[in-house]
Amino acid sequence: MQPQTKAYDIGCPTGTTLKQMSKLMPENVSLVGIDDSEEMIVKCREKLDSLTLGIEIELNMVDITKDVPVQQVSVVTMVLVLQFARPINRLEVVKRYSMGLSKTGRLSSSKKSGCWK
Repeated sequence: MQPQTKAYDIGCPTGTTLKQMSKLMPENVSLVGIDDSEEMIVKCREKLDSLTLGIEIELNMVDITKDVPVQQVSVVTMVLVLQFARPINRLEVVKRYSMGLSKTGRLSSSKKSGCWK
């Protein structure tokens, strides 16, 4: 992880991935969660606020298929997210988030079987 960068969890419904990421991130890396559901953002914030994580986590309600300014990013995770994007938009979503990665940054995505069909 490069100092002064961000780590994004795209599709952060209840904050489980953000919680685990917070245990691994150095102090000088910011965590950002993005979800397109206000209800999930509220649940995520409630869950994260109930924990003692020692790190501030920014949450944003955003449609992942829209233009999201992502820059100075070390890590992007997309856990079971892409199947919710229209097939025609999936590659563009991955490209968009990849463009904001630092030179040593990484994007990690997991999917259900058949997502790319």
